[in-house]
Amino acid sequence: REWIARLISEYRKLAQPQNKPSPMTEEERKALYRRGVRLMHPDRAENDADRMYRNIMMGLFNQANDAGDGERMRGLLHAYELGPKATIGEERDARPEFA
Repeated sequence: REWIARLISEYRKLAQPQNKPSPMTEEERKALYRRGVRLMHPDRAENDADRMYRNIMMGLFNQANDAGDGERMRGLLHAYELGPKATIGEERDARPEFA
């Protein structure tokens, strides 16, 4: 499960605060949050690996939301849409699966 460790490391980098105020309004941030929840929520997982990935992403996304960091939320949502393997240098849109 080496890819999981690499994935967590890469997403932690994305989750670091940007040290700049978010240019988005509170309404825009809330809309982005709702979109992220619809896409990433662990209850929508297709298998155990996908649930683990979604749990990691939702945790980081929630931290960014709690900090009011819309830019970090945008980056995490974009990374989620690319898929975990794209983040660690493999093909895009490949969702994790257990063999």
